[in-house]
Amino acid sequence: MKSIAENRPNFRAYSSDLELNSTSVSLSAVETNHLINVMRARQGNLVALFNGRGLEALGEIATLRKSCQISIHKTWETHRDKPEIVLAQGLPKGKTMDSVVRKCCELGVSRIIPLKTENSEFQLTGRREQSKIEKWKSAAIEGCKQSCNSFVPKIETPISLDEFISFDVQGNLYVGAIHPIARPISSFAFDFKNLNKGSEMIYIIVGPEGDFSKLEYESLDKIGASFYSLGPLVLKVVTAVTVSVFSFKSFLSE
Repeated sequence: MKSIAENRPNFRAYSSDLELNSTSVSLSAVETNHLINVMRARQGNLVALFNGRGLEALGEIATLRKSCQISIHKTWETHRDKPEIVLAQGLPKGKTMDSVVRKCCELGVSRIIPLKTENSEFQLTGRREQSKIEKWKSAAIEGCKQSCNSFVPKIETPISLDEFISFDVQGNLYVGAIHPIARPISSFAFDFKNLNKGSEMIYIIVGPEGDFSKLEYESLDKIGASFYSLGPLVLKVVTAVTVSVFSFKSFLSE
């Protein structure tokens, strides 16, 4: 009997055009270049396809041109875990957000909301903002290809924390906090046993390198957010996101 690894194609590609009844798809120029010139796939190779909305397919490379044509052998739907996890992330500096997006794909986060906070050193406006969002979306697709995640997380336009707080958030809010009122994250395991897993949405909020300001903590407290601690040490943003999401997902699976 073959293992799962032996049955899995060596190549994986993204196509937003993939539908349940598709018999073939043409890959974009970007996906064609990555599959043929980077991954060195050849005509006749099997390819796993996904559309980022939960649909997967097994196909075969039919033609190698400017647009790679994939003949579809079979398609199937996958289902997202419930409750969904949304990450609201204070914009970190440099290229850190790219790594955050990739980690979110590996961990199954459904939506990412970049937050402009008082201590965000990385500010985006206009054309530069749109360029960054497109880069994050590309990173999300790459992260889903690497992790075999069927769902590409939705990446929102960056908003201020005040704008986020003004939303009618339907779900539970948990804030990673370097703050005296924060409870150890492990203490939330019991709380999660009482969640309605069929309908609830979990919001995890992580600050930038400089953390949230006192006023921002007060604003989050007013809307009923719960504050959790990841221990006495100050963690890098990517580490904090990874530990936070993994911990809450493990609580949900218990």
